[in-house]
Parts: sequence; structure tokens; C-alpha cells
Amino acid sequence: MECLPRRPPPGPGHRTRPAWYPGCEARVRSARDLHPDAEKPGGTPQRTLFTGLDLADPDESTFSTGYFGPVLGVAELPGTGTQFLDSAVTVANDRLHGTPGASLIATSTPSKPSAATWGAFPGHPLDNVQGGIGVVHN
Repeated sequence: MECLPRRPPPGPGHRTRPAWYPGCEARVRSARDLHPDAEKPGGTPQRTLFTGLDLADPDESTFSTGYFGPVLGVAELPGTGTQFLDSAVTVANDRLHGTPGASLIATSTPSKPSAATWGAFPGHPLDNVQGGIGVVHN
């Protein structure tokens, strides 16, 4: 996590987006109950971050729960290069179940973060959108 830059808290006049999905507050509360040491990074009251999750812990619900809200759990994978990618594929196939969202963030050096955004191909025409034409909340 130290390779990812921390965003400063929003300044005065910043407008926050409320949680969109019905029941989000209850799911966030449940996540925080299971992870009492979770960070609350601000921006919205619901934003929740838990780091250092253990992929070998069979009771870790983060790997099988879709919170449909601003909850992010972080587990670091071993290896570099192809070993790292092999680990990521194994985790995705064997450990992530149900409806959790997952992102893979890899860096070439600790001082140069590299992250992918979620979105669709930007070149689709309006009469054939397919998977979308923009980036969502990134």
C-alpha cells in the first residue's frame, strides 16, 4: 500500500455523492463490525478501507461479499512479474466468490504507482455502445 499515493481530504465546499445502492449503509456497518480497525478515509461517511487482509483466512468475508458501496479491502499478493500474475489468477479463480469487485494494481517500482481504471472502450459509437463508452467514478 505504501506505493499508492494518499489523496488529501476534500476541502471546504466539496460536494460528496451519497451512497447510491439501497441498503448500502447497513452493508458498510456490517463490514466495519467485522473489521473494527478499518480506516475511514473521509469524503463520504461510508468510505471504508481495510488493509492487510489474509487471503488464506477462510473466514474473511471480504473475498465473497459484494458491498455495493464504498468499501475497499486490500490483500497483497506475493511475487513479481509472471509469478505475481499467476498469484492474481489463482486468487481470482480460487478465492473470490459471489459478487465482490476486484482490481489488480501492479507497480514497476515503489515510487511509480500504476493503476487501471474501470470503464469501457471509449470508441464505441452511440448506436452500438456494447459495454459502454466512458469511465465510472474514477
